[in-house]
Amino acid sequence: MTAGGIYETTPASWVSRVRRAGTARGGGDDEPERLRRENAQLKRDNKELVMERDVLKRCMVLGVKQPWRRRCPSSGRSATEGPCTASRTASPAALRA
Repeated sequence: MTAGGIYETTPASWVSRVRRAGTARGGGDDEPERLRRENAQLKRDNKELVMERDVLKRCMVLGVKQPWRRRCPSSGRSATEGPCTASRTASPAALRA
């Protein structure tokens, strides 16, 4: 026994148990490679989402700065040419057509 009250062979048995448990669960040598692939995929996804967010931000800025460019879905008139009456006169099915 050592001064800390632990036998000298105890840490070695702990290490061997962990190693056996790691390989038995299937988390062996391919784990780092799997994590690298997953990390690369997440980075690609994140990059795409950042680009989509930036596009949406620009669209919002343009929509706020240039409200006169908005068009009525049924008549095609702009907001400066009068109110859009599509929601009052046309049914949703007619707007989709």
